[in-house]
Amino acid sequence: MPTKGNVATAGALGLTAGLLLGGVGLSVASLRLATRPCELPDTEECAVELASNHELSRLGALAGAGLCLIGAGGLVWLRRRGKERP
Repeated sequence: MPTKGNVATAGALGLTAGLLLGGVGLSVASLRLATRPCELPDTEECAVELASNHELSRLGALAGAGLCLIGAGGLVWLRRRGKERP
């Protein structure tokens, strides 16, 4: 029978893993968005599309890095929590 502490630790580990994987996925998707070409090059619409893709990819990469940092902090917290147990 699982104890309350083991279930909480497993839940926190799952949340941490989800944050890490989500951050990596968001960062990769943002990098792919930044390198997406225009359908009609040398037009004003293309310039606007490239500028918006650049800004959205920058924002997505920062958000992905933030998710990875939160996940890394969760791993550090779990590691310290595991050492305190007898």
